[in-house]
Amino acid sequence: MPHAYVAADAWKFARTWRPHRIPLYCCATADGAIVLDVETLRYFGVRRDALEQLKQDREVIETVAPPLVDTLAAQASSVPAASVRKTHVYRFLAAYCYVSAALARSRLEPTIRRFQRHNVAPAKSLSFADHHVLVLAFTKLRPWFYTAAGQCLRDSLMLTEFLQRCGAKPTLVLGVKTRPFAAHAWVQVGPYVANGTVENVATYTPILAI
Repeated sequence: MPHAYVAADAWKFARTWRPHRIPLYCCATADGAIVLDVETLRYFGVRRDALEQLKQDREVIETVAPPLVDTLAAQASSVPAASVRKTHVYRFLAAYCYVSAALARSRLEPTIRRFQRHNVAPAKSLSFADHHVLVLAFTKLRPWFYTAAGQCLRDSLMLTEFLQRCGAKPTLVLGVKTRPFAAHAWVQVGPYVANGTVENVATYTPILAI
């Protein structure tokens, strides 16, 4: 997942951050904390004491990790292969256009707010099997537009947008780890990973989950 990461003192970080309503997201690590600025898609490493200082000047949301059990494919392994419908194609194209425009602006914050608004709205009653059918349709369409290799953020934004357009309420998760620093993005349906493996995502600490 492409990212920019720097170690920073809290006061230096606060000076780079314009006062407005966009919050920061953070998670604790073994040697401090990582802070995510969703407006610029940058990660900052700070000491734990510096994090408390930062909270005095900025709204900082400490992410609660969503439960993690298994992959969606394993949970719905008995679901027969489904064909791609026209509605899947239309919604995939709409998601592709929206996400491509969002990434071109290099700003994640408007997309996060969009996902948050959707997740508080009434949703269709979909089973895990229904979700799995949608993910299967998504994975069949994806190779015609882009490859997921090395593009976990694009893929996760695309899958989230696609599932939401189909009436589902997925969870977009961004995670980090240190020594060396790495960031990853994935999508969950409840406690089940929709576009990855539990073994991989479990090595990351969630810094944002919406």
